[in-house]
Amino acid sequence: MKQFAVLVIAVVVSAKSVAADLTYLECKLPSITTELLLTLNEGTGKVSQTYKVDGTGFTAEAQFNPNEIIYRNDNPRVGVKEQFTIDRKTLQISHAFSVSGLEGSDKKDSGLCKVVKPEKNKV
Repeated sequence: MKQFAVLVIAVVVSAKSVAADLTYLECKLPSITTELLLTLNEGTGKVSQTYKVDGTGFTAEAQFNPNEIIYRNDNPRVGVKEQFTIDRKTLQISHAFSVSGLEGSDKKDSGLCKVVKPEKNKV
């Protein structure tokens, strides 16, 4: 019984630690017509990005460096390469986009993010 209690406590403490690592950002870039909602999970090394207008998005591996966070959304089947970089101090977000074999497709822009609280579910 004691072993079970210790296991339950360990799981609860672990779950709280993971939840504490989450940071929520709302970002605006001129090249993207809707706000980006980001969930940064430094504990797992992942970023989830959702487009505010329709709720679609993706989760990607990220590099959490001391000064910046970098993540990608590449689609090799169609030759799309997309990289996002967030400055940890200024919360400036940079976006680089290109399509292989399509001349003039290289685009770069930057915008700003702000820290937000996650929306609470009503149910």
